[in-house]
Amino acid sequence: FLYMVVIPTVRSCRTALVNQHIPPGMVGRALALQKGLMQACVPLAAVFCGPMNDALAQYSSQLAKFMPLSHPAPATGAMFCVGALALTLAALSQRRRLLKVERERAAALKAKKD
Repeated sequence: FLYMVVIPTVRSCRTALVNQHIPPGMVGRALALQKGLMQACVPLAAVFCGPMNDALAQYSSQLAKFMPLSHPAPATGAMFCVGALALTLAALSQRRRLLKVERERAAALKAKKD
């Protein structure tokens, strides 16, 4: 449920960033590329996460002790936690680079105004 609540916020922030950093004539292309890449990840996730979920399902009784979820398959909850952790680590690993790009862009805009 919480994941579904966050989706509109993430999408609107992502669209705002694209609109801010991409030239107006290329926004449609950038959003189309982004959507295509996201949709291409679905079959890849199925290929990798299906077997991983099956492997974790063997340990579902042990997982249930650490993850008291109401879901009938604790392995699915574990996969969700692993995915959330992977996304968080990916975002944190790119934070410095994104801040550097943002500072460079702000400096370039300031120099352009002057």
